[in-house]
Amino acid sequence: ALAEAPRLRISTPRLHGSISLMGGRLDDITLAQFHETLDPSSPEIVLFSPPGSQAPYYAEFGWVAVGETKVKTPGPDSVWKADGVELQSNKPLTLSWSNGEGLTFTRKIEVDEDYMFTVTDGVANESAAAAGLAPYGLVSRTDKPKLENLYILHEGPIGVFGGASKEMKYEDLDSKGEMSEKNVTGGWVGITDKYWLAAVAPDPKAEVDARFLHRRADQHDKYQTDYLGKPAILAPGAKLEFKSYLFAGAKHVRMLDQYSEKLGIARLDLAIDFGWFYFLTKPFFYILQWMHGLVGNFGLAI
Repeated sequence: ALAEAPRLRISTPRLHGSISLMGGRLDDITLAQFHETLDPSSPEIVLFSPPGSQAPYYAEFGWVAVGETKVKTPGPDSVWKADGVELQSNKPLTLSWSNGEGLTFTRKIEVDEDYMFTVTDGVANESAAAAGLAPYGLVSRTDKPKLENLYILHEGPIGVFGGASKEMKYEDLDSKGEMSEKNVTGGWVGITDKYWLAAVAPDPKAEVDARFLHRRADQHDKYQTDYLGKPAILAPGAKLEFKSYLFAGAKHVRMLDQYSEKLGIARLDLAIDFGWFYFLTKPFFYILQWMHGLVGNFGLAI
């Protein structure tokens, strides 16, 4: 599946993988510091996999055409051009694609030394007509992963809307089909596993509509969490930009707190299931970490 599209490498201290130039998707990520077994030579944990693989799982960003005049926007089969060959933590990449009708789309992708991508989608209108566009971001997963099925642990679609978390089990979304939140700001949506999280967040100041979705296609379950920004009119000669974030990695609580503080992404720490007594369990977690640092053993810390 990886060989079906031209790709740009991802190489950071914590992440390996590639970006597909077909669709401009982030669909190939492994966790460099985590392995399938305790043997450090065992395969790295696979987080994202491309369409066409055994278990597709990826993040995607872009624009939806709105209004009476539907302009041509880049789709999943559009092949982008890039200004480099490898994404590094100190070396962003910029992709570009032209619709042949006067609109040029760009996508600047940056990544830090941990697990946070910053994606800035831009479009320049060099045509003689105005264009209506709305930005979106999504996380898509095909079929349920192997679950721990612990009643104290949430695995599946998750998001924060209006400062409060919303969790939905895979089987609940199977029957419901869709759950939406309208006109929310500062939140995020994604899919969480026991240890790992894939979540997309719009600019914290932007107002968006968010959804959890499920559908059956080709005898497979398709799960998606997404957001859609408010429409904007791009006048001739004007430019438009929208910034989004993607977290793809391990759920380190201090790291999630730091991202919330630094980037303004509300309550990213709620990706970790602290339970009903969050106000007690999270402080106790920090205390246990501190005591472990003193005595070097979690049994003694407890």
